[in-house]
Amino acid sequence: MKMKRSFALILVMISIIFLLSGCKEQNIINSTPSSEPSADLSNLTAESAEDQTENQGVSIDEVIINISNPSNNGEGTEENGSANITDVITDEETQDMTGYWGKLTVSFIDVGFGDSIFVFTPRNGTMMIDGGDDSSGSIITKYIRNYGIYNGMDTMIATNPKLEHIGGLDSILFNMVQVSEVYDNGVGSDSQSYNQFKEMANNKGMFIVPEEDVFVKVGNEEAVKVRLITPYKDGYLDRTEDNSIVVKMEYGDVSFLFMSDCTTECEKKLEGYDLKADILKVGNFGMNSTSDDFLDNVDPEVAIISVDADNPQYPDNELVQRLEGRGIQVLRTDLYGTITVGSDGKTYAITKEREPDNSSIEG
Repeated sequence: MKMKRSFALILVMISIIFLLSGCKEQNIINSTPSSEPSADLSNLTAESAEDQTENQGVSIDEVIINISNPSNNGEGTEENGSANITDVITDEETQDMTGYWGKLTVSFIDVGFGDSIFVFTPRNGTMMIDGGDDSSGSIITKYIRNYGIYNGMDTMIATNPKLEHIGGLDSILFNMVQVSEVYDNGVGSDSQSYNQFKEMANNKGMFIVPEEDVFVKVGNEEAVKVRLITPYKDGYLDRTEDNSIVVKMEYGDVSFLFMSDCTTECEKKLEGYDLKADILKVGNFGMNSTSDDFLDNVDPEVAIISVDADNPQYPDNELVQRLEGRGIQVLRTDLYGTITVGSDGKTYAITKEREPDNSSIEG
Protein backbone atom coordinates (compact mmCIF):
# COMPACT_ATOMS: atom_id res chain seq x y z
CA MET A 1 0.00 0.00 0.00
CA LYS A 2 2.82 2.41 0.89
CA MET A 3 4.45 1.66 -2.47
CA LYS A 4 1.22 2.49 -4.30
CA ARG A 5 0.89 5.77 -2.41
CA SER A 6 4.51 6.67 -3.18
CA PHE A 7 4.03 5.86 -6.85
CA ALA A 8 0.85 8.02 -6.97
CA LEU A 9 2.70 10.88 -5.27
CA ILE A 10 5.49 10.67 -7.85
CA LEU A 11 2.94 10.83 -10.67
CA VAL A 12 1.33 13.93 -9.12
CA MET A 13 4.73 15.65 -8.80
CA ILE A 14 5.62 14.85 -12.41
CA SER A 15 2.28 16.30 -13.55
CA ILE A 16 2.87 19.52 -11.61
CA ILE A 17 6.38 19.91 -13.05
CA PHE A 18 5.01 19.34 -16.56
CA LEU A 19 2.29 21.98 -16.08
CA LEU A 20 4.75 24.52 -14.68
CA SER A 21 7.12 23.91 -17.57
CA GLY A 22 4.33 24.53 -20.05
CA CYS A 23 3.48 27.84 -18.36
CA LYS A 24 7.11 28.91 -18.48
CA GLU A 25 7.33 28.25 -22.19
CA GLN A 26 4.20 30.30 -22.90
CA ASN A 27 5.77 33.75 -22.57
CA ILE A 28 3.92 35.51 -25.41
CA ILE A 29 0.66 37.10 -24.43
CA ASN A 30 -2.18 37.33 -26.89
CA SER A 31 -5.63 38.73 -26.37
CA THR A 32 -8.73 39.45 -28.37
CA PRO A 33 -10.39 42.76 -27.51
CA SER A 34 -14.11 42.85 -26.97
CA SER A 35 -16.32 44.01 -29.79
CA GLU A 36 -17.71 46.52 -27.29
CA PRO A 37 -16.09 50.00 -27.29
CA SER A 38 -14.46 49.37 -23.91
CA ALA A 39 -12.63 46.09 -23.44
CA ASP A 40 -11.95 44.72 -19.95
CA LEU A 41 -8.21 45.10 -19.55
CA SER A 42 -8.03 45.00 -15.78
CA ASN A 43 -6.51 41.50 -15.78
CA LEU A 44 -3.83 42.31 -18.36
CA THR A 45 -0.53 42.87 -16.57
CA ALA A 46 2.93 42.07 -17.83
CA GLU A 47 3.94 40.89 -14.37
CA SER A 48 2.15 40.49 -11.07
CA ALA A 49 2.71 43.56 -8.91
CA GLU A 50 3.85 41.26 -6.13
CA ASP A 51 6.72 40.03 -8.26
CA GLN A 52 8.16 43.44 -9.15
CA THR A 53 11.80 44.16 -8.37
CA GLU A 54 14.21 46.90 -9.39
CA ASN A 55 15.20 44.82 -12.41
CA GLN A 56 12.88 43.90 -15.25
CA GLY A 57 11.12 40.55 -15.19
CA VAL A 58 11.19 38.02 -18.00
CA SER A 59 7.78 38.92 -19.41
CA ILE A 60 8.52 42.65 -19.39
CA ASP A 61 11.86 42.02 -21.07
CA GLU A 62 10.60 39.75 -23.81
CA VAL A 63 7.04 40.77 -24.60
CA ILE A 64 5.74 43.81 -26.39
CA ILE A 65 2.07 43.62 -27.18
CA ASN A 66 -0.10 45.86 -29.30
CA ILE A 67 -3.46 45.68 -27.55
CA SER A 68 -5.39 47.88 -29.95
CA ASN A 69 -6.67 46.74 -33.32
CA PRO A 70 -4.12 47.89 -35.92
CA SER A 71 -6.64 47.88 -38.77
CA ASN A 72 -7.65 51.36 -39.82
CA ASN A 73 -8.08 53.32 -42.98
CA GLY A 74 -5.54 56.00 -42.12
CA GLU A 75 -8.24 58.47 -41.12
CA GLY A 76 -8.70 57.36 -37.54
CA THR A 77 -11.61 54.98 -38.08
CA GLU A 78 -11.41 51.43 -36.79
CA GLU A 79 -12.85 48.04 -37.49
CA ASN A 80 -13.28 45.27 -34.94
CA GLY A 81 -10.59 42.66 -35.04
CA SER A 82 -8.19 40.62 -32.97
CA ALA A 83 -5.31 42.15 -31.10
CA ASN A 84 -1.98 40.77 -32.16
CA ILE A 85 1.66 40.73 -31.15
CA THR A 86 3.49 43.54 -32.93
CA ASP A 87 7.03 42.74 -31.84
CA VAL A 88 9.03 40.47 -29.58
CA ILE A 89 12.51 41.72 -28.71
CA THR A 90 15.33 41.02 -26.30
CA ASP A 91 17.89 43.24 -24.64
CA GLU A 92 20.50 42.36 -27.25
CA GLU A 93 18.46 44.29 -29.85
CA THR A 94 18.32 47.55 -27.86
CA GLN A 95 20.91 50.30 -27.93
CA ASP A 96 22.70 51.64 -24.86
CA MET A 97 21.54 55.25 -24.42
CA THR A 98 23.01 55.76 -20.96
CA GLY A 99 25.36 58.35 -22.44
CA TYR A 100 22.39 60.71 -22.36
CA TRP A 101 21.98 60.43 -18.59
CA GLY A 102 22.55 63.73 -16.81
CA LYS A 103 21.13 65.73 -19.74
CA LEU A 104 17.69 66.64 -20.94
CA THR A 105 16.91 64.46 -23.93
CA VAL A 106 13.86 65.00 -26.13
CA SER A 107 13.21 62.43 -28.84
CA PHE A 108 10.72 63.00 -31.63
CA ILE A 109 10.16 59.36 -32.50
CA ASP A 110 9.49 58.46 -36.11
CA VAL A 111 6.07 56.79 -35.97
CA GLY A 112 4.93 57.71 -39.48
CA PHE A 113 1.74 59.76 -39.54
CA GLY A 114 1.44 60.50 -35.85
CA ASP A 115 3.05 62.21 -32.88
CA SER A 116 5.24 60.61 -30.23
CA ILE A 117 7.73 62.46 -28.07
CA PHE A 118 9.81 60.91 -25.28
CA VAL A 119 11.44 63.15 -22.66
CA PHE A 120 14.26 61.92 -20.39
CA THR A 121 15.31 64.48 -17.77
CA PRO A 122 18.73 65.02 -16.15
CA ARG A 123 17.54 63.26 -12.98
CA ASN A 124 16.10 60.33 -14.95
CA GLY A 125 12.51 61.56 -14.98
CA THR A 126 10.44 60.22 -17.86
CA MET A 127 7.60 61.74 -19.84
CA MET A 128 5.72 60.49 -22.90
CA ILE A 129 3.77 62.95 -25.06
CA ASP A 130 1.44 60.97 -27.35
CA GLY A 131 2.02 57.50 -28.73
CA GLY A 132 1.43 57.40 -32.48
CA ASP A 133 -1.18 55.06 -33.96
CA ASP A 134 -1.99 51.43 -33.14
CA SER A 135 1.10 50.13 -34.92
CA SER A 136 3.48 52.36 -32.93
CA GLY A 137 3.36 50.81 -29.46
CA SER A 138 6.15 48.30 -30.00
CA ILE A 139 8.34 50.87 -31.79
CA ILE A 140 8.08 53.29 -28.88
CA THR A 141 8.44 50.65 -26.17
CA LYS A 142 11.60 49.34 -27.77
CA TYR A 143 12.95 52.89 -28.07
CA ILE A 144 12.42 53.84 -24.43
CA ARG A 145 14.04 50.58 -23.31
CA ASN A 146 17.25 52.01 -24.74
CA TYR A 147 17.18 54.34 -21.73
CA GLY A 148 16.68 51.47 -19.32
CA ILE A 149 12.98 52.19 -18.87
CA TYR A 150 11.22 48.89 -18.21
CA ASN A 151 8.92 49.10 -15.22
CA GLY A 152 7.61 52.63 -14.72
CA MET A 153 7.12 56.07 -16.18
CA ASP A 154 6.46 59.37 -14.42
CA THR A 155 4.20 61.24 -16.82
CA MET A 156 2.15 60.48 -19.91
CA ILE A 157 0.22 63.10 -21.89
CA ALA A 158 -2.45 62.28 -24.45
CA THR A 159 -2.79 65.66 -26.13
CA ASN A 160 -6.00 64.68 -27.93
CA PRO A 161 -7.97 61.46 -28.53
CA LYS A 162 -7.28 61.06 -32.26
CA LEU A 163 -5.89 57.68 -33.27
CA GLU A 164 -2.53 59.01 -34.45
CA HIS A 165 -1.89 60.36 -30.94
CA ILE A 166 -3.26 57.71 -28.58
CA GLY A 167 -3.16 54.49 -30.62
CA GLY A 168 0.10 53.16 -29.18
CA LEU A 169 -0.33 54.42 -25.61
CA ASP A 170 -2.16 51.33 -24.37
CA SER A 171 0.74 49.15 -25.51
CA ILE A 172 3.20 51.36 -23.64
CA LEU A 173 1.00 51.29 -20.55
CA PHE A 174 0.76 47.50 -20.79
CA ASN A 175 4.55 47.19 -20.66
CA MET A 176 4.84 49.51 -17.64
CA VAL A 177 4.04 48.39 -14.12
CA GLN A 178 3.00 51.95 -13.30
CA VAL A 179 2.67 55.33 -15.00
CA SER A 180 2.30 57.82 -12.16
CA GLU A 181 0.20 60.44 -13.95
CA VAL A 182 -1.69 60.28 -17.25
CA TYR A 183 -3.09 63.55 -18.61
CA ASP A 184 -5.94 63.76 -21.11
CA ASN A 185 -7.86 66.73 -22.54
CA GLY A 186 -11.24 65.26 -21.62
CA VAL A 187 -12.77 65.33 -25.11
CA GLY A 188 -12.86 61.54 -25.27
CA SER A 189 -13.75 59.27 -28.17
CA ASP A 190 -15.95 56.26 -28.90
CA SER A 191 -13.06 54.47 -30.59
CA GLN A 192 -11.88 51.15 -29.23
CA SER A 193 -8.30 52.42 -29.10
CA TYR A 194 -9.23 55.38 -26.91
CA ASN A 195 -11.35 53.33 -24.53
CA GLN A 196 -8.59 50.75 -24.13
CA PHE A 197 -6.05 53.50 -23.50
CA LYS A 198 -8.26 55.16 -20.87
CA GLU A 199 -9.05 51.91 -19.07
CA MET A 200 -5.41 50.87 -19.01
CA ALA A 201 -4.41 54.36 -17.79
CA ASN A 202 -6.86 54.13 -14.90
CA ASN A 203 -5.37 50.74 -13.97
CA LYS A 204 -1.78 51.96 -14.06
CA GLY A 205 -1.87 55.35 -12.34
CA MET A 206 -3.79 58.61 -11.93
CA PHE A 207 -5.95 59.67 -14.90
CA ILE A 208 -6.13 63.47 -14.87
CA VAL A 209 -8.10 65.90 -17.04
CA PRO A 210 -6.68 69.42 -16.48
CA GLU A 211 -9.47 72.00 -16.71
CA GLU A 212 -7.00 74.88 -16.77
CA ASP A 213 -3.29 75.40 -17.30
CA VAL A 214 -1.13 73.44 -14.90
CA PHE A 215 2.55 72.91 -14.15
CA VAL A 216 3.67 69.27 -14.09
CA LYS A 217 6.64 67.90 -12.19
CA VAL A 218 8.31 64.99 -13.97
CA GLY A 219 9.45 62.56 -11.31
CA ASN A 220 11.93 64.21 -8.92
CA GLU A 221 13.05 66.69 -11.55
CA GLU A 222 13.35 70.26 -10.30
CA ALA A 223 15.27 71.91 -13.12
CA VAL A 224 12.90 71.06 -15.99
CA LYS A 225 9.70 73.13 -16.00
CA VAL A 226 6.70 71.64 -17.81
CA ARG A 227 3.49 73.59 -18.34
CA LEU A 228 0.33 72.14 -19.84
CA ILE A 229 -1.61 74.84 -21.69
CA THR A 230 -5.32 74.15 -22.20
CA PRO A 231 -6.82 76.08 -25.15
CA TYR A 232 -10.21 74.65 -24.15
CA LYS A 233 -10.26 76.10 -20.61
CA ASP A 234 -12.98 78.61 -21.60
CA GLY A 235 -14.95 75.99 -23.53
CA TYR A 236 -14.18 73.33 -26.09
CA LEU A 237 -13.80 74.35 -29.73
CA ASP A 238 -15.65 72.51 -32.51
CA ARG A 239 -12.65 70.66 -33.94
CA THR A 240 -10.93 67.96 -31.88
CA GLU A 241 -7.54 69.18 -33.06
CA ASP A 242 -8.06 72.65 -31.60
CA ASN A 243 -8.66 71.25 -28.11
CA SER A 244 -5.20 69.68 -27.99
CA ILE A 245 -3.11 70.09 -24.87
CA VAL A 246 -0.10 72.28 -25.70
CA VAL A 247 3.11 71.61 -23.76
CA LYS A 248 5.72 74.26 -22.98
CA MET A 249 8.96 72.94 -21.47
CA GLU A 250 11.99 74.87 -20.24
CA TYR A 251 15.38 73.70 -19.04
CA GLY A 252 17.66 76.60 -18.14
CA ASP A 253 18.14 78.70 -21.26
CA VAL A 254 16.66 76.10 -23.64
CA SER A 255 12.93 75.86 -24.30
CA PHE A 256 10.54 73.64 -26.25
CA LEU A 257 6.96 74.08 -27.47
CA PHE A 258 4.92 71.02 -28.48
CA MET A 259 1.83 72.06 -30.46
CA SER A 260 0.15 68.67 -30.99
CA ASP A 261 -2.62 69.15 -33.60
CA CYS A 262 -3.29 72.84 -32.99
CA THR A 263 -4.35 74.71 -36.12
CA THR A 264 -4.45 78.47 -36.58
CA GLU A 265 -7.77 78.56 -34.70
CA CYS A 266 -6.15 76.96 -31.67
CA GLU A 267 -3.21 79.34 -31.98
CA LYS A 268 -5.59 82.30 -31.57
CA LYS A 269 -6.56 80.92 -28.16
CA LEU A 270 -2.91 81.16 -27.12
CA GLU A 271 -2.57 84.89 -27.79
CA GLY A 272 -1.07 86.61 -24.77
CA TYR A 273 0.97 83.59 -23.71
CA ASP A 274 4.75 83.65 -23.59
CA LEU A 275 5.36 80.92 -26.17
CA LYS A 276 9.01 81.74 -26.85
CA ALA A 277 10.83 78.51 -27.65
CA ASP A 278 14.06 77.41 -29.29
CA ILE A 279 12.56 74.14 -30.53
CA LEU A 280 9.04 74.10 -31.99
CA LYS A 281 7.12 70.91 -32.70
CA VAL A 282 4.90 72.19 -35.50
CA GLY A 283 1.16 71.72 -35.03
CA ASN A 284 -1.17 69.52 -37.08
CA PHE A 285 1.60 67.85 -39.12
CA GLY A 286 2.40 71.17 -40.80
CA MET A 287 -1.05 71.78 -42.26
CA ASN A 288 -3.36 74.77 -41.53
CA SER A 289 -1.13 75.82 -38.66
CA THR A 290 1.84 77.97 -37.63
CA SER A 291 0.69 81.42 -38.74
CA ASP A 292 3.08 84.34 -39.06
CA ASP A 293 1.67 85.97 -35.92
CA PHE A 294 2.24 82.72 -34.05
CA LEU A 295 5.81 82.48 -35.34
CA ASP A 296 6.45 86.07 -34.25
CA ASN A 297 5.51 85.01 -30.73
CA VAL A 298 7.46 81.74 -30.66
CA ASP A 299 10.51 82.87 -32.68
CA PRO A 300 11.99 79.35 -32.89
CA GLU A 301 15.42 78.35 -34.16
CA VAL A 302 14.33 74.82 -35.11
CA ALA A 303 10.96 73.54 -36.33
CA ILE A 304 10.32 69.79 -36.17
CA ILE A 305 7.49 68.23 -38.15
CA SER A 306 6.33 64.70 -37.41
CA VAL A 307 5.03 63.40 -40.71
CA ASP A 308 4.81 60.28 -42.89
CA ALA A 309 6.35 59.92 -46.33
CA ASP A 310 3.21 58.04 -47.42
CA ASN A 311 1.15 61.22 -46.90
CA PRO A 312 2.77 63.58 -49.42
CA GLN A 313 0.20 66.32 -48.76
CA TYR A 314 1.86 66.85 -45.38
CA PRO A 315 3.50 69.19 -44.57
CA ASP A 316 2.24 72.20 -46.50
CA ASN A 317 5.06 73.33 -48.80
CA GLU A 318 4.07 76.97 -48.30
CA LEU A 319 4.56 76.58 -44.54
CA VAL A 320 7.97 74.97 -45.01
CA GLN A 321 9.01 77.85 -47.25
CA ARG A 322 7.83 80.40 -44.69
CA LEU A 323 9.78 78.67 -41.93
CA GLU A 324 12.94 78.48 -44.01
CA GLY A 325 12.45 82.09 -45.14
CA ARG A 326 12.75 83.12 -41.50
CA GLY A 327 16.02 81.22 -41.15
CA ILE A 328 14.40 78.44 -39.11
CA GLN A 329 15.94 74.99 -39.50
CA VAL A 330 13.21 72.54 -40.59
CA LEU A 331 13.58 68.87 -39.63
CA ARG A 332 11.03 66.23 -40.67
CA THR A 333 10.75 62.69 -39.33
CA ASP A 334 9.88 61.34 -42.78
CA LEU A 335 13.28 62.54 -44.01
CA TYR A 336 15.51 62.26 -40.94
CA GLY A 337 13.81 59.51 -38.91
CA THR A 338 13.81 59.91 -35.14
CA ILE A 339 15.18 63.33 -34.16
CA THR A 340 16.79 63.73 -30.73
CA VAL A 341 17.59 67.02 -29.00
CA GLY A 342 20.04 66.87 -26.10
CA SER A 343 20.64 69.83 -23.79
CA ASP A 344 22.68 70.79 -20.74
CA GLY A 345 20.41 73.77 -20.08
CA LYS A 346 22.73 76.22 -21.79
CA THR A 347 22.99 74.90 -25.33
CA TYR A 348 21.46 72.06 -27.31
CA ALA A 349 22.60 69.56 -29.93
CA ILE A 350 20.50 67.65 -32.46
CA THR A 351 21.04 64.04 -33.50
CA LYS A 352 19.23 62.57 -36.52
CA GLU A 353 18.61 58.90 -37.18
CA ARG A 354 19.57 59.26 -40.83
CA GLU A 355 20.34 61.76 -43.55
CA PRO A 356 17.98 61.91 -46.53
CA ASP A 357 19.25 61.52 -50.06
CA ASN A 358 18.85 64.61 -52.23
CA SER A 359 16.07 63.04 -54.27
CA SER A 360 13.79 62.93 -51.21
CA ILE A 361 13.97 66.68 -50.63
CA GLU A 362 11.91 68.88 -52.92
CA GLY A 363 13.64 71.99 -54.19
